[in-house]
Amino acid sequence: MTEIILENSLLWLIPIAGVAALATWLLYFRGKMFTPNQRKILSVFRFLTLFFLGFLLLSPLLKSTKTREEKPILVWLEDHSSSMLSANDSAAVIENLNNFKIPSSLSSKYDIQYFDFSDKLTEPSDSFNGLSTDLYEALQEASEKYYNQNVGAVVLHSDGIGNRGGNPSYVASGLAYPIYTVGYGDTTLQKDLFIERVISNKVSYLNNKMPVELYLRARQLEGLPYELTVKSANGSTVFSKKLSIGSQDYFERVNFFIKAEKAGVQRYTVSVGPVSGEVNITNNTAVFSVEVLDNKKKISIIGYGPHPDIGALNQSLKTLERYEVKTMIQKDWDGNIGDADLYILHDPSSVILDKFSESKKPVWIIYGSNTSADAFAKLTGLRTESGSFEEVYPVAGSGFNLFNTDDQYQLQLDEMPPLNSPFGEIFSKKPIYSLFTKKIGRVATNSPLWFFTQEENQRQAVILGTGIWRWRIYDFKETENHEAFDRLISKTVQYLTTDARRQRFVVDMPDRVEQGEQLRAEARLYNRSLELTNEPDLKITFTAENASEYEFSFAKDQNTYSLNAGRLPEGLYNYKSTVTLGDETFSRQGSVLVEKSYLEQADGVARHHVLRKISTESGGKFYNASQMEALTENLIANTKATTYTYEETSTDSLINEKWLFALFVLFLTIEWALRKYFGNY
Repeated sequence: MTEIILENSLLWLIPIAGVAALATWLLYFRGKMFTPNQRKILSVFRFLTLFFLGFLLLSPLLKSTKTREEKPILVWLEDHSSSMLSANDSAAVIENLNNFKIPSSLSSKYDIQYFDFSDKLTEPSDSFNGLSTDLYEALQEASEKYYNQNVGAVVLHSDGIGNRGGNPSYVASGLAYPIYTVGYGDTTLQKDLFIERVISNKVSYLNNKMPVELYLRARQLEGLPYELTVKSANGSTVFSKKLSIGSQDYFERVNFFIKAEKAGVQRYTVSVGPVSGEVNITNNTAVFSVEVLDNKKKISIIGYGPHPDIGALNQSLKTLERYEVKTMIQKDWDGNIGDADLYILHDPSSVILDKFSESKKPVWIIYGSNTSADAFAKLTGLRTESGSFEEVYPVAGSGFNLFNTDDQYQLQLDEMPPLNSPFGEIFSKKPIYSLFTKKIGRVATNSPLWFFTQEENQRQAVILGTGIWRWRIYDFKETENHEAFDRLISKTVQYLTTDARRQRFVVDMPDRVEQGEQLRAEARLYNRSLELTNEPDLKITFTAENASEYEFSFAKDQNTYSLNAGRLPEGLYNYKSTVTLGDETFSRQGSVLVEKSYLEQADGVARHHVLRKISTESGGKFYNASQMEALTENLIANTKATTYTYEETSTDSLINEKWLFALFVLFLTIEWALRKYFGNY
């Protein structure tokens, strides 16, 4: 509906009509230029033109009211993980999902939104190659995607085999709309012996004994013997044990040790059986890997005195198996610089700093009230402005690229507790790479707070302030863990303990990724002045165990490199990257393991009880795959799915309407044409 409203009284139309009539009379009825009939015709168009112009002076508004209907949303979720096709009815699963036609009665009632999922929601496809199933994440992501919208129901097609994430019924119980679940797969307990779980350390050290724990299960195979074997990548057996299945619903926990005899990423294959009568043998094998290191990096923390910062650093570093940490205070230190790979100096006095002034060992200095400014300047080449202190807050430093800084944003910098930092600026003749800069009150500055310096043979880090222990506590308060803070400490230590003389060219490659996960890497190249550059193009070649080669080019990001190699097939890959800068050539090589995922093959028994629980908690209903017609009828009868009707009103000035301008032009054109036709223009 559209109507014209006026901001002024309609009585103003009377004088407007009078003025328009008077002007028309003066133009056409005072002279003898046209015949009486011609004057009457011409005066009509002139009067209408003048009247509408006067009418627009009253600022008329055009009010439009439109009615809009919003149908309820039906979220249609289909499980496309590989376990959906592991049962005997896999062909029926594909036919049900891909060939089911939504009836017009359902599409007319709902706005249907389609998604596939395995570990997360994706656009619809015909493939069933998901390597894990997270029912919790699928329902949670759908609820967040349509939060505060008119959702009528969710339809969840799955076999109920969830192997990642939380309990999906927790999400279902908090929703205001029902979830209708459709069950696929076979719930019959079949004869099967399988490896349920492998637990091992991700990192070990050369010649150490590595603990391994296995969870083994069997169904409907009571009394049958089987053998457990563990083999290394070269095929040699490192552990074996003969066992017997003691019940129809059998579970066995096996613990043993493997000696780490070779450095690098070591792969081991666990296998059980097979035994007579097994229906599924794909879950009789599992692979796990352990990164074996030559030795641990040694880190010494030396403080002026006891301080909670030292405890926070010590706790963070102890979560990392790569490092051996030793702490001491100044009065207990003998003054000798030992063989540690990194020294963290907390609030160091001149006694401590002077000892390191001639050393090329990497140091991390946490500047405090007892720190000697002169000794600090002698060791680092940096000078602070004054000896007074103030509270400052961290701000992410712009352009920092010595290592990936995603974790700094997880710390919610705007709300972090302050550090007690020396007042004023810091003066330096060498480049400073600021991870964090200072924010004083509400004013963000470029003055460094947590930063790094680098010379040809030494790397240094500095925190201009004490109190980082509060950051670790705050991280736990917000996330119930210390992961973001601990990773930030880990990356700082990892950068400082890398040999600067060998690292003009750095490739940050993960040691392993899971099958189906995108392989990402970063690279940095430094010129002779130790300035970052990405002038030359950079390529990398991955060589698989079968000698297949995959070559990729790094993308250039500001002055560093980044790589997304996508999803590589399962296996161990050796990589090599070579780059030439001027007359210098640098090369880096290593290996990365793409670990095969066994989650979808571990247990193929459908879990329809999980789907029933989801439906019960949300007020929905469970259906078998053969009951799609009954599901459709229930969805149509769903009283919680309501179409909302909205009225949208808009107001605009009438003078903005293009048709009105066209009307004026039409009136004036007709008047001009008639005057010319009458021969007296």
